[in-house]
Amino acid sequence: MTVLRSRLHRVSLVVIAAGLVWAERPAPLPLDQATRVPPRALASIDADLHLTGPWQTVGDGGIAQDCWSTLVFDCFHGDMYYFGPDYRAPGAINDMSFDSLYGGQKWCACEYAWCWYVEGAGTSENCYVMLACADEFDDTCQGPPASGYHAGVIFWYGDLPSNPGYYWSFPDVCNLGGVDLPSDPDGAYEIIFANGYDANYIYLATGAQPMLSYTAPERPGWQGPIQWDHDGDEWTCNDYSSFDPPLGAAVAFYLYGEDPCNDYICGDCNCDGTLDGFDIDYFVEALNMSPAQWDNTYPDCERICVADTDGDQSVNGFDIDGFIQALNTGTCPRDE
Repeated sequence: MTVLRSRLHRVSLVVIAAGLVWAERPAPLPLDQATRVPPRALASIDADLHLTGPWQTVGDGGIAQDCWSTLVFDCFHGDMYYFGPDYRAPGAINDMSFDSLYGGQKWCACEYAWCWYVEGAGTSENCYVMLACADEFDDTCQGPPASGYHAGVIFWYGDLPSNPGYYWSFPDVCNLGGVDLPSDPDGAYEIIFANGYDANYIYLATGAQPMLSYTAPERPGWQGPIQWDHDGDEWTCNDYSSFDPPLGAAVAFYLYGEDPCNDYICGDCNCDGTLDGFDIDYFVEALNMSPAQWDNTYPDCERICVADTDGDQSVNGFDIDGFIQALNTGTCPRDE
């Protein structure tokens, strides 16, 4: 049985497998094979995976304090893929990038999905899920997979039976006051599936793997084709660029607290406090500039807050109609 105690120990397991590409695209699982499950308890952990607070019981309806607002990173709301029930990879680390507005803030709700097959039909196993973010991701396949880890959270689901489809969950961490996102908008996330945890050690699950999805222009956040996968014995660096779009562990993060865009006028792209024709040229710039270019040019005007008129956390052609509507009526579609 593989045991992970700390990230120092975990780094010692790294084996480089640069450029590995899966031979076939994974078969999609139909949506009607998805089963939602809530955690039974959760607890905070430090950057070395040690328990830092008491376990908090989650009721049948979840904690559900609605302390989250904005979806800031989405590698979840697309088709789901996996590598078959016999494949085992109870851990994954992937990069995550998002709008600069959210760097250094906290997430307070998340979504993730996983295959849980244990030893086949009729078998079951205790299930823990660990989720945390880090500031740096290694896409060169030199290792370690990530560094600059933040404190995270571990969820306990009790005894879960093998599932011919996949499980998914939408827990919040409101009672923990949120959990750190990466310090800047380019970082990493790590997810581990385990069958045991004793406040110091994580025991990897027998038959688990994260479901795979993808980021997309119409959804917030983006990531590259490299993912580090743990097959139960070692971390390997895998290249998913043969898939279009590249796949990654199915995870989404929601911002803790109020949306920072509440202080901006939707469509006021020159941030002068008035929505009018003077905003047209700035809106065109917002469409054509990268987030970094915009931040460097207009550091006091948040691009996502003023130009994302449809509220999908992306600035693209889908925002044009909303901007026109805002100019004509004073109201963006995202505010309706």
